[in-house]
Amino acid sequence: MILEDHSLVRFYGRGTKVHEDGCIPLFTSGSGFELRTDAVTVEMTYEAEYVAFEPWFAVWVDGVLIARQPAERGKHTVSLYRNVFGTGEVRTIRVTKETQAFHEDPRSSFVVSAIELAGKTASLFKLPEPSCRLEVIGDSITSGEGTYGRKKAMEWIPGCFSYERTYGKLLGDLMDADISTLSVSGWGVVSSWENNPDGTLPGIYERVCGTALGPVNEKYGSQGAYDFRRQNDAVIINLGTNDANGFEMPEFTTKDGRRFKNHLDQDGFPEEKDAERFIRGAVDFLKLIHEHEPEAFLLWVYGQISYRLMPQIAEAVRRFKQESGYRRAAFLSLPKMTEETEGSREHPGPGSHRECAAIIANALKEYLN
Repeated sequence: MILEDHSLVRFYGRGTKVHEDGCIPLFTSGSGFELRTDAVTVEMTYEAEYVAFEPWFAVWVDGVLIARQPAERGKHTVSLYRNVFGTGEVRTIRVTKETQAFHEDPRSSFVVSAIELAGKTASLFKLPEPSCRLEVIGDSITSGEGTYGRKKAMEWIPGCFSYERTYGKLLGDLMDADISTLSVSGWGVVSSWENNPDGTLPGIYERVCGTALGPVNEKYGSQGAYDFRRQNDAVIINLGTNDANGFEMPEFTTKDGRRFKNHLDQDGFPEEKDAERFIRGAVDFLKLIHEHEPEAFLLWVYGQISYRLMPQIAEAVRRFKQESGYRRAAFLSLPKMTEETEGSREHPGPGSHRECAAIIANALKEYLN
């Protein structure tokens, strides 16, 4: 049977829902759906498009990864689970989008157009409620860049991205949490890694998924205002790595002529005015998140690649608490990746993500109690 009653299906990620045409768009890294069923077979039909950056997706059965693959262009039906003996055992099936929204390729899109169950009963069963709801906001680290591929390999391709190996996914497992992710490789708080002032997460935070461009994504509301109906118990921000990188990069000039540059002083530290600009941007972002998530604990984490802006991030959290009067916020330093925990593209590998997920989970368990 074609799945028509979605009340027993859990959707993950911003904008992931059944639209009027029955389709389910997956915009963000980690977006997807989960269901419990005694169906003999479970099949998914998807429609994908791209020019250069193909979306990838993963399939989980009872919490175990059984498939990870790139989507093919066009409309295709794939088997998520098949038991030819038909024992009727209840299984939990989950599909997650492995890759972030690639704004570099506006035609890159992934839409689920049907979920089909087959069997004597093919019933759906209620999923257990998550212990908490968390949103993770970040850059390439949060997108899982570098978690697949040979160590030191530098090809920037979708295959090197993986949600299933990120600290966000692992954090959800450790805390039995419903995780939502908003992440863009290369972007920061006040600028991107190359000093582009338009490459910022605060700039797209209030949209569903501002980097999911093109007619298909826009048709399903990627550029619309996010309604924040889902209220999280905590929001984890992992930003600053790309802002720090900008201090090593030349000045950037936008298409409309704006010029931007982060500068180092003669001792190799961020110049005071640029450091202050970053602090102010981080404070304002915390205030924006708090405006939309008034009861969420705000945890800023940082350090897997660089420690350069650690003092500025800690100061931003302090100022936010002072200026807003909201005390439920903290800064958490993460261990820098080592030769053993480094992945591809000079990014944290799976070992670093596992280590950091445990540290964040321990901190949140304390903060949320």
